[in-house]
Amino acid sequence: MRIVPPLFLRDMCHVLLAPPSQERPKTAHYSPMLHNALVGLALAFLDDSKFRDLKTRLYFIDRAKSYLEVECQQPDISVVQALSLLGSFYGSQGEQNLGFIYFGR
Repeated sequence: MRIVPPLFLRDMCHVLLAPPSQERPKTAHYSPMLHNALVGLALAFLDDSKFRDLKTRLYFIDRAKSYLEVECQQPDISVVQALSLLGSFYGSQGEQNLGFIYFGR
């Protein structure tokens, strides 16, 4: 298990419930990169084919990758988890080399 659900949910609520007027807090178990990587990978397991569609999943994966440089400047466990999920995504698509790159980071 890469993500501890109670910690992820706790930190997600903390970040998403922060007042819009202030900067979003940084937490150890939640980040936008992790959230998008998780959704991009998890959509493969839904029954509805429009959500399972690779184009839909790539939208979230690309969004997760858009946070890569910012998140890696001050990495924490959520960055490691997100990179691991990105590696799993690419590995499951038959792109093992790209998957290994994300796992290795």
